Amino acid sequence: MEQQLLVACQEGNIEKVKNLLQDLQINPNCRDDDNITPLGRSCRLGHVDIVQLLLSDQRVDVNQANKGGSTAFSIACVYGQVDIVKLFLNDERVDINRSTTVDATPFWIACKKGHIDIVKLLLNNERVDLNKGNKYEISPFYIACYEGHIDLVKLLLNDERIDINKVDHNEETPFFNACWKGRVEIMKLLLNDERVDVNHLNKDDQTLLLVKKDILKL
Repeated sequence: MEQQLLVACQEGNIEKVKNLLQDLQINPNCRDDDNITPLGRSCRLGHVDIVQLLLSDQRVDVNQANKGGSTAFSIACVYGQVDIVKLFLNDERVDINRSTTVDATPFWIACKKGHIDIVKLLLNNERVDLNKGNKYEISPFYIACYEGHIDLVKLLLNDERIDINKVDHNEETPFFNACWKGRVEIMKLLLNDERVDVNHLNKDDQTLLLVKKDILKL
């Protein structure tokens, strides 16, 4: 019966999901061969009505880990499912800062993927930890710079809660790595912000200009 539930979620068949959930013998937290739950699968595919239905079932573990430690909320952030993210943010049971196995929070994931609409939603929720880094201490702002999401970087720069100089495990700043990665437009943007520490030393006591002298050509 659990397999039927997984298939119904995969296909977006809400009527079948409703019928299956009426059977109290069914485990709504079952997993498929990829270690994904019905809720996680529905989030990935954007089946908003099914996600809403599953969230209304008190048996469903809304914070259950899927493959890689991702919660269903994290999966929604990965795939840019804005309407589903809204549902989760309105549910107080949801741990909106729960990390994956590499310590990536949903906010971090949204910044990496460049899902600016989701980032905006999360910025407006006071429960979200906006500066929590992953296992390499790479912050959400850092990863947005590194990935070259310039509109997202502009958005984050306008939020005073963002630590724009938070360093990674190599003591390198977002500015350092945006330059190292060759994100010229982001580099220029950061150079125009007086808060940015352009002279911060990494763990080898080097500044960016010592490591990458061709930056001087800009």
